[in-house]
Amino acid sequence: MIRYICFVLLFLVTACAMPTADPAREDQADRAYGYVASGDEKGLAAIATDGLKANLNGDVLEQLKGFGSVQKPEAAKTVQWQSSFTPQTSAYKVVREYGYPDKVVQFETLMVRGSGGAWQVEAVHINSFTAAQIALGRFTIANRSPLHYFVLAALVVTPLICLVTVGVAAFRRRWGWMVACLFGVGQVSFNWATGAIQFQALQFAVLGAGLVKGPLITDAWVMFFALPLPAIFFWILKKWRPKPMRKPKKPTVTQSVE
Repeated sequence: MIRYICFVLLFLVTACAMPTADPAREDQADRAYGYVASGDEKGLAAIATDGLKANLNGDVLEQLKGFGSVQKPEAAKTVQWQSSFTPQTSAYKVVREYGYPDKVVQFETLMVRGSGGAWQVEAVHINSFTAAQIALGRFTIANRSPLHYFVLAALVVTPLICLVTVGVAAFRRRWGWMVACLFGVGQVSFNWATGAIQFQALQFAVLGAGLVKGPLITDAWVMFFALPLPAIFFWILKKWRPKPMRKPKKPTVTQSVE
């Protein structure tokens, strides 16, 4: 039995492993970034498509060059990638992030390949962010508005209400209520960095709350919680009480006629 459980857990962990980007495409993106950061027009043209070559000139590269750095980055990683394939062409997009002492550079490379051809760079996009800009996307609780603290409290309390109610419903064998109380209705989304709030009525959330952050370093944390209406009605309607005992059926009496 223990072996079976370990096998199932190992299978779940393996199945949930996130796929990684193609190392060859990451290397090509790094080379493209090096050419852009150094202003090497010939080097970039050597791995570019005809469409990108037509748009390359000294002025454009000089503008892009200012966002990068010729120094070796302290860290480099892929924060986003996407691939698509058709019988005629294939496309691969990689977003790389390079860390420097004074800034972080994000470099997006779109590579394409014809049927049986080599991968070429179709487009590039570069941007850099200072430490102050990066700090805007971080999660901090200091110097926040009362609305921030209310959302944070709702993020903690809502799942607790759902879990406690589910446990009570299961104990009382109210299976329909147990399933319904797992969900919250009407989702409220809150941007932790900007304070923007959004409400969606036709939305459901498991355990009523959650939070998410985009892959880019400047992406803000977005928190969402839903109203635990099924759990609230469970308590209002007093479904937490034991079910009433069923009355035993009266025995039927039959008489035989001789």
